[in-house]
Amino acid sequence: MEIINRKWNKTLLYLLLTVLTFFLLKIGKASLFDIALFLALLIGIVISVISLLIAVKFSFINKRLPSKWLLLALFILTTSMPLYEYYQNGGFWGKKVLESAFIDERSRMNLTLFENGKYQIVSNWLIGQESFTGNYKIYKDTIEFEEYPVIDNDFISKKIIIKNNKIYFRLDNFGKYDTTFYYFQIDYEKNRLLKK
Repeated sequence: MEIINRKWNKTLLYLLLTVLTFFLLKIGKASLFDIALFLALLIGIVISVISLLIAVKFSFINKRLPSKWLLLALFILTTSMPLYEYYQNGGFWGKKVLESAFIDERSRMNLTLFENGKYQIVSNWLIGQESFTGNYKIYKDTIEFEEYPVIDNDFISKKIIIKNNKIYFRLDNFGKYDTTFYYFQIDYEKNRLLKK
């Protein structure tokens, strides 16, 4: 019984370290440290899975399960990462009504509007990702964000406009929308908002 407990406790420790690494990676800002955390996360996942398989094998051979509390802790840790990702991607906010993307050479920014008046902007770049959320309102062809700045700088204006299959979001020096490069491309197949 002692060896079974040791195997399960070791699995719990590896999984705890993996989950902590995952959350450190998610809350961190873009840095070279993110690459090390990402590699540590991959290694942690592999070690946790191997350790779990060994613990299950020992329990099966000896026909003994670990305590209910240990199994509960393992379940909570295992489900925390996918649930966090689901939450971060608006999984609990209801239906998406609009999805669009702004893509440049080194990064991508996705704008998603939800039926409940929430928006999410996910900014991806080479070594990291940031997520910004808040509330929005729509007036005809204009989307207005309730919070400003929308992201951590003034890159996106407080009011953005929908024209054809694009959402223009950046004002030039004269207060007009830049229609040459700064726009979110809308995916019409997925969007119900524009079909109304």
